[in-house]
Amino acid sequence: MRADEYSAIHRWFDVYLDGFRKKGALHPLHELKRSHSLRVADNAALLAAGLELAPGEILLARAAGLVHDAGRFAQFRDHGSLRDDDTVDHGAEGRNTLEALAAGFFSDACERDRLFTAVQYHNRRTADIPALEPESAKLLKLLRDADKLDIIEVVLASMAADGFRDLPVMLPHMEAGREFTPGLLAKAAGGSGLNTSELRTAADMLLMSASWFYDLNYPASHRLAVRRGLLSRLRRELPATDETADFFRNLENISQAAAAGDTGGEMDAKAILKAVWELREGPAVFTTVDKNGLPNSVYVLGMKLLEDGSIAVIDNYFHKTRENIKNGSKGSFLFLAKPRKAYQAKGRIEYFTSGPEYEKTRAVVDTKYPRVAAAVLRVEELYSGDEKLF
Repeated sequence: MRADEYSAIHRWFDVYLDGFRKKGALHPLHELKRSHSLRVADNAALLAAGLELAPGEILLARAAGLVHDAGRFAQFRDHGSLRDDDTVDHGAEGRNTLEALAAGFFSDACERDRLFTAVQYHNRRTADIPALEPESAKLLKLLRDADKLDIIEVVLASMAADGFRDLPVMLPHMEAGREFTPGLLAKAAGGSGLNTSELRTAADMLLMSASWFYDLNYPASHRLAVRRGLLSRLRRELPATDETADFFRNLENISQAAAAGDTGGEMDAKAILKAVWELREGPAVFTTVDKNGLPNSVYVLGMKLLEDGSIAVIDNYFHKTRENIKNGSKGSFLFLAKPRKAYQAKGRIEYFTSGPEYEKTRAVVDTKYPRVAAAVLRVEELYSGDEKLF
């Protein structure tokens, strides 16, 4: 997928949601699904980067995350419920919506079908998903993981806010109770997946969310979950019994082992930075501090992400920035990426006026910018808002 195609789909999504506004505002549950869609898009891009997919595939994954719940908005408007069993299959409804309204945004018919297929089946039980071509199956699995990781965050946030008071509004057959329905914990502990139709309480919803750790498809998904502390946060919200402790101990062992698969350890920092850098737009703000800790910020245009995950900048700064760098200041880049999201990369700075590093940096930055010297930010941390990505 090309960047302009992703931008077009994102604009369409915004306009589509405008059709559900009343007096300029979305219903709270529509707003919940809108913000969920944006976060699933971010998750999908992070997982695609963790799988070291090509930039176009990362964009396709992000687009799939963005529109995966396109069917939810009409579902709630028309039926007042998000329970598929009593209304419509929101995955199939989403595909129908996209085929009717968004098919023209794709230049590649295969990519279009892969995305539509992922949307159609993202909410199905594994046993109900037909055999798919390998590339379609990969996108679907990635989307399912990205979706589950954010649903867990939504459930936890709702529990922390008000004990998930809105749960009966979303799923009328449920109540905001903190006790398990008899038999569900044993079923989940045995590795059997739980279905929404079996759930009756908020505790059941938390239990089902935890059981998804048996089914996450990629080590990168487990690494993201480990970094966000999802299992420990779920465990704190549930009854403290020996059976619950055993269930979570087993899940933690499974997840930690899975997270160590492939590259092992944390999701590759270079892959995460590459994923968000591909969507960067406009200038960046480069900040240094003087020896007294006072910051100095300048706009920069001549910059590039290097293969080793560092950010190269050709010297077009003011004297104060140059002085701070020479005095050993650490630095940060604040930049915007589609769709309207800010990222801040922090690390140590190296400054070159000659030698191999200077020539390498000088060669990769547009010649229209001054190239008297070069700075390289060795990225050590990346943030999006208050979330530390690495």
